[in-house]
Amino acid sequence: MSVGGTLLAVLAAVLGLVFQANANFATTYVRDQLSEQQISFPALEMLSEEEAGVACLAEYAGTALDNGKKSECYANEYIGDHLKGIGGGETYATLGTPQRELQAKVADAKKANDPNL
Repeated sequence: MSVGGTLLAVLAAVLGLVFQANANFATTYVRDQLSEQQISFPALEMLSEEEAGVACLAEYAGTALDNGKKSECYANEYIGDHLKGIGGGETYATLGTPQRELQAKVADAKKANDPNL
């Protein structure tokens, strides 16, 4: 084997170790941060029929939210669907403007001593 080939093999091995260490750190960090929040998926029997039909919610039912895949499922399928349900189909981001408009109307009504408040 040539010197260049040996150096390339050593470099590849070192990079592999660095990448693996970074991946392990990220996995552990995410798990630790999520575990601190003590969030769990509802048990399967507590899910609505519609929620139980969502593959990831059924799969993770009753388990702790402790990794990226579970976090994605919880955010998109559980919280996201609840937000759409209470927000008339709007998302968290799109509800900001109407909320600020309502807050301004309430503030104006308070200033005017509106009896309907």
